[in-house]
Amino acid sequence: MQRQILWLAVVAALGLPTIMVIKGWGAMPAPGRSPDEVVLTVKNDTMFALIGEPEYHLVLARTSLQSGLGAEAARALEAVQAFVWLERARAAAAAMDMLIDATVDLDKLVSDSARGVLSMPQLADAARLTHRALASHYQLMAQAAWAQRAWQVTGQHLHAAGLHIRQGVAWGGPALTDPQRALLKENDFLAEALMDGPGCGNSWAEDAAEAQITAIGKLMEALKSATTVAP
Repeated sequence: MQRQILWLAVVAALGLPTIMVIKGWGAMPAPGRSPDEVVLTVKNDTMFALIGEPEYHLVLARTSLQSGLGAEAARALEAVQAFVWLERARAAAAAMDMLIDATVDLDKLVSDSARGVLSMPQLADAARLTHRALASHYQLMAQAAWAQRAWQVTGQHLHAAGLHIRQGVAWGGPALTDPQRALLKENDFLAEALMDGPGCGNSWAEDAAEAQITAIGKLMEALKSATTVAP
């Protein structure tokens, strides 16, 4: 019962239908932790189904702010923060700093929004940081998954990395160059092939995967070093 309550709480925080629970989960008490903390286990398919949630709730927060609904914006930002916390639980050490920065920033935004002092530039900055942190996290997970030749999981992570790169750029800053947009289109194509798995006439994907994962990492470094401006 405890594990079901936890997962339902996460689903509720993200504003998702409870049917997501059927995707498969499990949990056990975390040794040495308080009784209300558990170790949650879900399939990557479940997390992949949620990758659009951060942007959905960031846009909801923006719409709420534009309507003067600070409390509603705060709740939307709490959902984004909950998602980033979930991903932090499985993140590589190299991704952790950016994810921590994102949760800290989101925490401040929740407080500012509830007090009615959150500005649109603040929200845009936090959205870019959150998407950049998630994209970096997914790129590193794609790298780790491909080391085990896990085709579907690698494809899911590559797709998620590309999605968050685009969503982050959409919140302001320098636009993607033509070569960068072309790289992301190639990424979409490769991610789809990897998710289809081997033996589907896409043996080329095995040769392309490692180079593409590296290229996405370099793209993210380029975007990180670029000067951003408020939208």
